[in-house]
Amino acid sequence: MAEASVESMKRLFFKDTIYTATIPNTVLRDRTYGTAVALKMELEKWNLGYNDFDLYTMGAHARRSHLMYRKAFSDGRQIGLITDTDPSFDAKSWYKTSRGFRIVFSELISYFYSALFFHPDIEHYKANIINGRYVDQLVGKRYEKDRYFADSLTSPLNKNDLQRFRGLKYFPPNEKYKLSAHLEQDTLSEVFSMPTTTERQPRYRKYGTLHFEIDGQQLQLSIFQNMDQLEKDPTYNALFLPFKDLTNKDLTYGGGRYLDLEIPHADSLVVDFNLCYNPYCAYDERWSCPLTPLENYLEMPIFAGEKKYP
Repeated sequence: MAEASVESMKRLFFKDTIYTATIPNTVLRDRTYGTAVALKMELEKWNLGYNDFDLYTMGAHARRSHLMYRKAFSDGRQIGLITDTDPSFDAKSWYKTSRGFRIVFSELISYFYSALFFHPDIEHYKANIINGRYVDQLVGKRYEKDRYFADSLTSPLNKNDLQRFRGLKYFPPNEKYKLSAHLEQDTLSEVFSMPTTTERQPRYRKYGTLHFEIDGQQLQLSIFQNMDQLEKDPTYNALFLPFKDLTNKDLTYGGGRYLDLEIPHADSLVVDFNLCYNPYCAYDERWSCPLTPLENYLEMPIFAGEKKYP
């Protein structure tokens, strides 16, 4: 809706800069207040140089919307209200139609409830918005991958599986599996040929060891650098993290899963297991995929990322 509103304003020749403050799909209740909180979060980033603003809205909920914004901006800002008419019923004779009566009466009750009993914790809403935006972004990436797999020009599936493809399966997003890991760098390791599911043996070197914690368990995984790609492109900064865990065979692909990372500028980096994916060998035997080294077997389940392909 935010993107559609921006495009509508552009088509109406709105010349000024248009900013958007959106709330994620995971926020299902008190969305007006959530939008006000999102706006407050974004205003701190935009640094527009002024504090007061007008709220433009439509219809009978205008007073409640204004109340929600005043609750979110309880820092002395002046918030004006510009109200437009709801064209779905006659505002002057609202009580003569069922829609008009229902909207006005329900908004009246909602306003008094919000004024008397709604005392939100703004920090709680901020946390929900931040987490919800991460979930929306993750779901968007999964949707794009489904489109990639469903396209006959790009899909790694064979022709028979492509006809039956109805999307990949994933664990629900879980912020627990997005964590900070300490990188113990070791680029002096010798280059070696990594075994694959075919005779192909790409050249890798161990770049270092990641140390992290999940549910109180101290864990570590080796991370690798593709030397063939590095020789082709000296700016190549990708790192390869194959791993296995206790979900393999039953819930996830038996050969393990992969994560793609980038060389960090410090000795730590973010590892997000929600982004882990199956090698192409999980979809068709014609692909050549690196085998997970024995040192990267985790003795715990990782309930995140892509599940086993049917």
